[in-house]
Amino acid sequence: MEEHEPTHSGRPTRKLVDEWHEAWLVAKKIVKGEELSEQDEGWLTEISEATGWRLSDVLDELRSVSKDPAERAERYYSLYIEYLKEAEKCYELGDYRQAGEKLYGAALALIKYFAAVKGLPLVH
Repeated sequence: MEEHEPTHSGRPTRKLVDEWHEAWLVAKKIVKGEELSEQDEGWLTEISEATGWRLSDVLDELRSVSKDPAERAERYYSLYIEYLKEAEKCYELGDYRQAGEKLYGAALALIKYFAAVKGLPLVH
């Protein structure tokens, strides 16, 4: 394995490699500081839309995929609060679609927070 590949506990995150192969390739480039192709940018956008997370948060998550989940707990809780507040604002403005997307992002962050507190790796 190359020195700068995303890992968990010293080995590749198998679920990421197997089920999200394209994300794995992009994560490797991000960790190594390599330039991303247009196709890579497309994958990041797709991941952002699928998770309900901002692109910057997806990038941060992929940069940190090799960290111990417990190290990320505070960040996940912070994301949960941010996305929940954004969902409430969107709902109040009548933008129910965006509110739903932000609520989904909040739920995902809360699940990742719970997993991080329990020390479980969770790749999404």
